[in-house]
Formats: sequence, C-alpha cells, structure tokens
Amino acid sequence: MNPQMQMWLGPTRRIPVLTEGMRLTIAAIDLAGGRPLSEARFNRAGGGEDYAVQTRVLRDLLSKGLIEVVSLGPAVYRVTKLGRLARRSDEAAGGSAAEGGSQEAIG
Repeated sequence: MNPQMQMWLGPTRRIPVLTEGMRLTIAAIDLAGGRPLSEARFNRAGGGEDYAVQTRVLRDLLSKGLIEVVSLGPAVYRVTKLGRLARRSDEAAGGSAAEGGSQEAIG
C-alpha cells in the first residue's frame, strides 16, 4: 500500500471479537440513545431479568476503542464506527466469541 494512503487511512486495526457482556453493553448504549445509562433500564431479549451494565465491561470497550465517552456527569457513551463493525461482524458470524466470532481487519 502507498505510504501516503496508509497515513490517510490510519493504522490497520483488527475487529475485536465480542463477548456476551460486550454485546449486551453495546446494545444498551444504542438503546439509551444519548441518555445516561443510569436513567435507562434494559431487559434481555426474550424476557428475563434486567441487564445492568458492568463497569469492567465499559472499561474494556473503552480501551478497545469500541465506545467513547460523550459527557462525564452523568456518564453518556456512544458506540464508535469500530464498535458498530464489531457488532455487525459478530451478528453475521452468528453470536459471541464462544461461537467463533470474526477477526477481519479494517484499515
């Protein structure tokens, strides 16, 4: 690849394989629609108990670049382009990391 084109595109990054908790957290952030996560309640698909977003999973998603912090007080998050790609590739692969997931590269 042309070095100038590589600089414009940025570094190539792998699309992370999502765990169940990551998938649920990304879905919760999408469903919150710009509201703080503390104000929204989320149910698992097909009924069942409410899903509470875990701090550990949020930190992991932030470190992998799958979500961004929009505001700190109260905390509002948004899903990045990489996060949307990871979610789409996970859905196309048929589920979570335990089922194989996807390891495509973007760049």
